[in-house]
Amino acid sequence: MNLIKPRTLIVITIFLLFSFLSYSQQWQHKFGGNGFEQGNCIIQTNDGGYLSVGQTNSYGDQNMNMYVVKTDIYGKLDWQQVISTNENEIAYAAVQNTAGDYYVGGYTDGQGAGGKDIFISKLNSSGGIIWSKTFGGPLDDICYAMTLTNSNDLIVTGSTRLSGSGNDDIIMIKISP
Repeated sequence: MNLIKPRTLIVITIFLLFSFLSYSQQWQHKFGGNGFEQGNCIIQTNDGGYLSVGQTNSYGDQNMNMYVVKTDIYGKLDWQQVISTNENEIAYAAVQNTAGDYYVGGYTDGQGAGGKDIFISKLNSSGGIIWSKTFGGPLDDICYAMTLTNSNDLIVTGSTRLSGSGNDDIIMIKISP
């Protein structure tokens, strides 16, 4: 039976201690109102700032709404946007194109073919909504991640019950904006 030698244990402990001490919090900010807010995805933007997407019931209608928060490099608010169809919308994914526009994805249960439908909104660099679209079938379809192709097409992935099997399957959709 090999035991760790005391000297080795001391070296490992010192290494771990200094590893944890080398990280320090740079800044912290909170965003939201008097209700419930949650961030589900964050990306670094082309200008070095950050875009967080998730949900809120503090703003918009009384339901959950997509909540988009854009900050500068120091985490200070540049703008915020609420996306609502007067039902529940939750954002789980975001990506920015080279032109500076943002795509925000998640689901809505207020529009579309039925159940939860993939809900994608395109926002300009100032947070203005350019368009919003739904994708999916009569059962639940949810976007959890997205990316842009080299030709700026949007690829969305998530879960679907489109096949009617009763279980979720992976869905991938290519969108040419």
